[in-house]
Amino acid sequence: EQLSGFQRELDKEREQLKKDKAIENFKALLTDMVRTPDAEWKETKKNLRKDSRWDQDIDRNEKERLFEEHIGLLEKKRKT
Repeated sequence: EQLSGFQRELDKEREQLKKDKAIENFKALLTDMVRTPDAEWKETKKNLRKDSRWDQDIDRNEKERLFEEHIGLLEKKRKT
């Protein structure tokens, strides 16, 4: 009983690490390919899909949220 609980915890941690790595890879993709805050999600994702980092274990909404976050950072950089 205690062992199965421990195994579940390990599995959860493994899944979280996998997701964190996927997010890290997707952010790297955005950094490499999206260099202007004027980029639009609809157009940009067509180019992003061509990269293997697109096929991460991240849902569509999360990808779009990360894109918008990246655009926000680019806008801040432009203003300074």
